[in-house]
Amino acid sequence: MEDPVKPIEEELVYLRDEFAATKEVREEHAKMSQLYHQLQSKCKAEMTRHKRKFRGLKKDIQNIPKSQHDDQIRGLDREIKDYLSRIHDVESRLPGNNGLYLRLIVGDLNVTLPTSELKRKYKESYEEWKLGISIAIAIFSVFNLIFSHRLTDALHYFLILWFYCTLTIRESILVANGSRIRGWWVSHHYISAFLTGIHILWPADAHEYMRFRTKFVVLSLMISIVQIIQFTYQSGLLYRLRSLRKVDFLHITVDGIPSWAVSSKDALALYVVTPFLMIIYAYQFYPLHRSSHALDVNRAY
Repeated sequence: MEDPVKPIEEELVYLRDEFAATKEVREEHAKMSQLYHQLQSKCKAEMTRHKRKFRGLKKDIQNIPKSQHDDQIRGLDREIKDYLSRIHDVESRLPGNNGLYLRLIVGDLNVTLPTSELKRKYKESYEEWKLGISIAIAIFSVFNLIFSHRLTDALHYFLILWFYCTLTIRESILVANGSRIRGWWVSHHYISAFLTGIHILWPADAHEYMRFRTKFVVLSLMISIVQIIQFTYQSGLLYRLRSLRKVDFLHITVDGIPSWAVSSKDALALYVVTPFLMIIYAYQFYPLHRSSHALDVNRAY
């Protein structure tokens, strides 16, 4: 009978020799990794020093009174701006400041991606993830409009809460990598996560719960549909603009599109998206109006 252990021993001997052959590669990788981090620290210190000096020169130029040297001053100012722009490009590839929110979650972990290709892939995964979760929330909303059960309600609300919490983290990472996401947009997600958390804690047997539940589910469905439509429209537009190098590759589908970059065909598609946005804006004011009316009635009594 053939020994079942012998083939394994032979394979182990072969792999042992192969692994030993990788010693030089492993040592080179460890050496280059250490050197890479040392160069990062050195380059970051140099960029910080030069940025401070160029900004000092820019401030000195601004303090110079108008004179016959205005053309010369404007030339110097353009040169300084060019250097500051180049420093910014270098800093976008260096470890940056995570900001308070990211530091509370991941500490001082470096979330800056080193290459443009990695940043582009992360941005695309963010967009695809957001679209997938929006579709899932829309499905939950339809289900909860047809059926009413506290378990499915809780799963729906937890999905929305997880969506907004994760969204704030992913967007903070994008900002750390140079994306120009507006502060009001991120703040809106903080508020949405907080309010959804309150809604989860709302007792199901409360008198006002069922009255508010239907409005909330409809609003959730409408927001999901609008997000899907908006993503479909803007992702196609951004793909074309990035191909033409009219916008940055870290531009996301909520950054907005410059008016000069939109063609008549794009404007026609925007006319299709806009009515959906106006409907959801109007619907958001409806619960607010009803709530204020209810408060006025209670005060009257």
